[in-house]
Amino acid sequence: MRLGIDIDQTIVNTVEVALAYGKKYRKHLNLKIEEDLYTGEGFKFYTKYLVEILKSVSLFPGVNKALNILKENGFELIFITARGSQCEFDFTYNHEEITKEIFKKYNVPHDKIIYKCYPKGEVAFKEEIDYFIDDKEDNLDDIAKYGIKCLKKVEDMADVSKHLKFTNWDDILKYLLEEAL
Repeated sequence: MRLGIDIDQTIVNTVEVALAYGKKYRKHLNLKIEEDLYTGEGFKFYTKYLVEILKSVSLFPGVNKALNILKENGFELIFITARGSQCEFDFTYNHEEITKEIFKKYNVPHDKIIYKCYPKGEVAFKEEIDYFIDDKEDNLDDIAKYGIKCLKKVEDMADVSKHLKFTNWDDILKYLLEEAL
């Protein structure tokens, strides 16, 4: 079984860290939600501190436990991320080095990491992914077009989605063990 997994806001708390940086360094911007980071002054702030933010993220609760159990049960873990792609930002940073540092720091099990991937559907199809976990509806919509089963990592079950929704990794693990094996 091949599992495709996004990184930011799927296994690590990128937005939480970015909003905390906003409170610390740019209180006047009043950054409260993820969308505040993608427009105007919020976007300028986010891009300025992106490297520090990415180096400061931590795993969501249960991620390592779930990924290790999935590995033990024969899942291949293929991380597919937009990090470093043109859809992200028009500047360069060493996205691969930063990602590898975080994966090493938290001992994240993985078989492969694919960077600069947006949209993700075609790559997920070529990688023969069976299930894909992401926090972005547009990514999952693109992936689902290829017949791949999609799971959406959400903060709140009230979020509207046409994909299966999960707020935590314990429930993701339970679902995959019951449905995929």
